Amino acid sequence: MEAFIFLLLVVIATVGGPLAERRPDYERASPIHWVSQGDSPMFLIQGTGDSLVPYTQAYHMLDAMTAAGVPGRALKMKLKLESKP
Repeated sequence: MEAFIFLLLVVIATVGGPLAERRPDYERASPIHWVSQGDSPMFLIQGTGDSLVPYTQAYHMLDAMTAAGVPGRALKMKLKLESKP
């Protein structure tokens, strides 16, 4: 949980505020908007039990990569990462 809070604070500091106040900035910061031809190939692995990032996000990224001509693959795994106190 501590790692999640740390990452959340880093994102908020980078984007300039919470999601509720800066949604357009969060959307522009998403890697899906920065894929372009000539990018390196990517292999995306996403767990189905991730409560923070739905596994479907990997496939949205793969679609953006395909549209830009960037080679890549996505792998969905039945994983659930749990933070322990």
